[in-house]
Order: sequence, then structure tokens, then C-alpha cells
Amino acid sequence: MADGSANPAGHSSSSQCTESEDSRGEIERQLHEDVLLYLQEQRYRQECTKNEKRCIRRKAMRYTLEDGALLYTKQDKTKVRYILDPKEKERILRGCHVHPTSGHMGTKKTQARITERYMWQGVGKDVKAFLFMQFGLPRVITSDQGSEFNNCLDKKLMKMMKIDHCLTTPYHPQANGLVERFNQTIQNMLVKFVNEKKELWEDYLDTCVFAYNTSKHESSKYCPFAVMFG
Repeated sequence: MADGSANPAGHSSSSQCTESEDSRGEIERQLHEDVLLYLQEQRYRQECTKNEKRCIRRKAMRYTLEDGALLYTKQDKTKVRYILDPKEKERILRGCHVHPTSGHMGTKKTQARITERYMWQGVGKDVKAFLFMQFGLPRVITSDQGSEFNNCLDKKLMKMMKIDHCLTTPYHPQANGLVERFNQTIQNMLVKFVNEKKELWEDYLDTCVFAYNTSKHESSKYCPFAVMFG
């Protein structure tokens, strides 16, 4: 176990990493703005150096302009729109995750949906950040006393994120009845998809959860999606 003296060094390393990522992102953003200017007007920023101009010309070989939009040519020769405007990025994130036809899928599927048509520097990081901002951290987590939930690492994480961890009584599943009932429902749905290929259950999890969240419950007469998002 690391002692307290290790914390300042770890914090410094984390801060430097974040600053480095922000710096790279700013450089990449400026480069793509320069590429757009070069393609539109065949000129450079006044303060560009010779090396920067060479880099812009090399970068511009993978891009084209169509109706004012900057398109990037991927390795498979398909073209996707490169996004620079932060507001446009947020609109795309919402459309590819929150919209009913998008199904509120996880990070990988949301990112895959976006990159079918769009691209920008750090799209994966933005997807993760967007999903985190949508739901945030729970105030309370209830689990049984299994070692996968009740261990030293989990306790440290809960304390760090200020989450109350409530443990149910051993051999008393009624204490967490709603979760146990939900797990049973999802398990029954997954069984119908996977058949003998039980190792593929994860591939169908998002589909089953979406079906559950858009189904009306007998007790409330509403589907969970409507209760959560209106």
C-alpha cells in the first residue's frame, strides 16, 4: 500500500498528463483550421513558419472541401466530415446517443456511430466525457457482500468519489429486490438471444437493456426511459 507521501507526485504526474493532452488538442485544432484556410483560399496564417506550412500541405492531402465542409479521406477511401465547431460536436454527440433512434448505447457503439459520418481529434475522449456528464456519479451504491464489490480497492474508490456503499445482509436477496428482479429479467432476455453461444451475451446486452427501458412497466404504467427523460 502506498503511503501519503506518494500522493503529491501522483497528482503532479496526472496534472502534467492533462496539460499535455490539452496542449496536443490545441495544436491539432489549430492545424486543422490552417488546413481549412489553405484549402479555401490557398494561403497560410501570416505567422506560419516554413515547417508549419510544409506540415499543412502534407496534412491537406487527406482532406477535401465540398460545399464548404471539410472532409477527411479515411484509409478505406470513404470520406467523413471533419468537425471543428464545439457546438456542432455536442449536437452530434446528442444525436448519436440521446436521440431515440440511437438507443442510448455505450461508449464504443456511440463512438462507432459517430465515426461512420464524422471525425475530430479526441472523439473517443469526448464520447466518454459526454456520457459521464449525462448521468454523473451515483450518490449511493447498494450491493451484496461479494468480494468483487466489497474489497480494499472499491472502498478507496467509493471514498474518493464520495459515494455511500450500502451492503445487503448475507443470504437475504430481498434487501436488494429491485436489482435482483431486474437481473432476472435481463438474464431471461439474453438467454433468448445467445442460445448455445453463451460467450456472446455481452454483444446483446445493450439491445436487451434498450428493450427493457422502452417497455411499459405494469406497476408504474410508464417505461423507464419516459420516467428518466420525460
